[in-house]
Amino acid sequence: EPVEPVSFNRRFVMRDGSVRTWMNLQNPEVVRAAGPIDPEINLLMVRGSGQSRALLSNFALHLDTVGGMKWSADYPYHLGKLVEAKLGPGSVSLFGTGCCGDINHANPAKRERNTADRIGQILGTAIVDEMYFIPAGAYAVSEILPPGNDITSVRMCIATGTFAWPDAPGWTVK
Repeated sequence: EPVEPVSFNRRFVMRDGSVRTWMNLQNPEVVRAAGPIDPEINLLMVRGSGQSRALLSNFALHLDTVGGMKWSADYPYHLGKLVEAKLGPGSVSLFGTGCCGDINHANPAKRERNTADRIGQILGTAIVDEMYFIPAGAYAVSEILPPGNDITSVRMCIATGTFAWPDAPGWTVK
């Protein structure tokens, strides 16, 4: 079953050529969204001693679904709970917001807005369903050895196809 999108461009080109924010698609003056969204979820998995230890995920969507004057971890909290449950005890889920200047959770075709738990569930499910299927040739795997640390090696899968570690004294990359 297709999953409903969770991110939308909040700016729209109008018939008169202007660009306006927070328009509903039922408005006859709306021509189109003013720009694209980034639908990709980027992942970085950290493995050690044969186990997945941490996962960094990145998605372009503002963290403002809760709103008001409340402090909140927003949808990454719900996403993280799913990821950590899949990775197992002692694992960590980290989230980085992608470039999302005009990307928001309000679907301009609907009256109701996506909620933090719904967005976290949709993104988290997509991540846990795919995080162990690393296509051949799409990721680089490197062993990183920290200087004088108890950790013997950390295996990292990077979604760029290449891996370059910054010049850090004492670190070696194999």
